[in-house]
Amino acid sequence: MKNFIILIMLLIPFISNGQDNRVYWLHGFGGGTPWQIYQQNFQNSRELNSVSPTYAQNTLDGVENAANTVNTQMVNSPNNVIIGYSMGGVVAREMERTFSARVGGIVTVASPNKGVYIMNSIRNNQVLPTIEAGYNDLVAGPSADIAVNFATFPLIPLGITSFRELSDLFFWGLTRLITDFMPDATLPTAVDLTANSPYLSGINGRRPNIPVLNIICEENDDQGLRIAAAAIDAPEDAPLHGFDDGEYVKIRNQVASVYKGLKDSYNVLRWTGVVQYAYYNSLKNKYGKGENYLRTNYAADYNTIIGAVRTEKYTTYRYVYKCGGSGGLDPSPIGRSMAIQPLPLPGEGCDPVYDADCSPSGDDCRLVPEYYTATRRINEGSDGLVPLSTQRMNGMSNSDVYTAQGVNHLEVGNHPEMTRILNDIFEREEATFRRTERRN
Repeated sequence: MKNFIILIMLLIPFISNGQDNRVYWLHGFGGGTPWQIYQQNFQNSRELNSVSPTYAQNTLDGVENAANTVNTQMVNSPNNVIIGYSMGGVVAREMERTFSARVGGIVTVASPNKGVYIMNSIRNNQVLPTIEAGYNDLVAGPSADIAVNFATFPLIPLGITSFRELSDLFFWGLTRLITDFMPDATLPTAVDLTANSPYLSGINGRRPNIPVLNIICEENDDQGLRIAAAAIDAPEDAPLHGFDDGEYVKIRNQVASVYKGLKDSYNVLRWTGVVQYAYYNSLKNKYGKGENYLRTNYAADYNTIIGAVRTEKYTTYRYVYKCGGSGGLDPSPIGRSMAIQPLPLPGEGCDPVYDADCSPSGDDCRLVPEYYTATRRINEGSDGLVPLSTQRMNGMSNSDVYTAQGVNHLEVGNHPEMTRILNDIFEREEATFRRTERRN
């Protein structure tokens, strides 16, 4: 019921004479025209004044200056509705706070209402070391493998010619966002938008007295890879709803399968003799590290950078080979009390392949479980840049929040879910919302 009332309040200006009212579309930090498709749609099909103010020159001077610039481009009407994308949503909230007589309703879309955590990562110099660590995991196996080099490594059919290119591909969206869209972390706008900044604390401490709706965008899976695709091939440049961001996911899966195949091969070969064991076991572990990076750690690293991850402690175990007379099972001699799970060794007795320096045969040597506490990273939902919890304003009821599933931060201007939600907000079929102007 509350949502029904809010929508009535939001749409009353459009019921009678659409041309007397305006929808203002505010862009994000990068500027450009992410709303061009919807702006034209509202202007032509809905017969509503549809305007995109520009404030690029003031983008770096803080949110308040951006709002001042937008104010000079708005008509003095209480019926104006502002739809703000990303930083534009925060600017819309500042408009309501500072120029309330000109704002009748707000819709924020993929907006960092509680801050852009990646700003903290940039300030703390976390981004480039994380990318480099991932690259090292990728090259560990092939670099140490005398039988495999990149000339024969089966990535060339995927159009990839170097491991650096492979690493760059996975982090391309992130690096481009940093270089092309993110401000210098010391500039006023960056300071305003940083998580837990004094500015955001102030604006989040109040509740607007006009209708406010949140559209939260959530990329369902592989957020980093999908936003990388969107950063390289801008969705708004594609035909309406014609953008496919799954290509990099397929490449990742293919490369991970290559690593797994080599890891499994060396897992078998390491048992062919004492001399080969150490070499093949090392390659097995290094290719396993690359596979684990591609399938798990890349996503965890990416989400850590954008603040869409939490850590939790859990108890697990690993098998440790221990020996000891009289059943004491004291730790085995140096070099043998290492975590070796899984390891296909007999449950008792020394293995002459693995334990070349094992104790006398009378000792009791076996694999025993060793329990320990570890931490793991749990990925949380995001649009590839802004976590879901950050997009949601304080005090919002569930009825005032829409979730655009499968939409990453760069796809808001051209995605069927965004079209559906905007139609739901501005084109309700109930008699109260039916208007005389044309629809799509």
